Amino acid sequence: MNISNLIESSDAPARSVRGKVRLRGLTKSYQIGGRTLPVLVGIDLDIAAGEFVSIVGRSGCGKSTLLRLISGLDRDHAGDMWLDDVPIIGTSLDCGMVFQDSSLFPWMTLRSNIAFALQGRADLSDVEKTRRVTDAIDLVRLTEFGDAWPRQLSGGMAQRGAIARALVNEPELLLLDEPFGALDALTRTYLQRELQHIWLRQRSTMILVTHDVEEAVFLSDRIVVMDAAPGRIHRIVPVPLSHPRDPADPAVQRIKETILTDLVGD
Repeated sequence: MNISNLIESSDAPARSVRGKVRLRGLTKSYQIGGRTLPVLVGIDLDIAAGEFVSIVGRSGCGKSTLLRLISGLDRDHAGDMWLDDVPIIGTSLDCGMVFQDSSLFPWMTLRSNIAFALQGRADLSDVEKTRRVTDAIDLVRLTEFGDAWPRQLSGGMAQRGAIARALVNEPELLLLDEPFGALDALTRTYLQRELQHIWLRQRSTMILVTHDVEEAVFLSDRIVVMDAAPGRIHRIVPVPLSHPRDPADPAVQRIKETILTDLVGD
């Protein structure tokens, strides 16, 4: 089923009722050479359950740091964060994360890499774990490559495998830190469409950090534009366009140019 049919189909899942994110006064600093270097200051942000939000900004504005804080990987901060009204105080199975590098273990097949994310899930039977792994592989359209080794996968296929691994625990929130940044333009375009397909199927809340403004406009419900030194929210830009979107659409281009003007001037 293509994306157009998925959107029009009555079988398309409704927007999730879980995965709501709330940030209040989030502030992060580093101690460097005996002085305090502020990285993020006073971040207030609300993200609805099932929403797709992208974060854009110049290098050094704290985009990836913000994602690490939301994931619970970095707990040294001021301010408060909640996922579904539960304070974020560390990592959780309710939150998955995908990095720029797929980080698949080279000594494991794709199937074993994805199953690794379910280790320690005593609440799941072996049958349920097998089902989840199979469903995750099917979702990223790698059905025929479950027994392939990472060296046998292209960069784009490996990154789809990383997305499957992040989704196998069925998280309410998926964080993506430049997941397509190391890929060639053609593969990147293909995976943007694949990510859109996955989001429309899963309806998990997704937060994407990207340097590619067109990618952000193509995928997002809203775009958070960051200022740097220290990182602050400059403004939040809504993208009131239906899916699927055509990057050549004048409406897409107008939003893109507006954001680029914010980032680099006229």
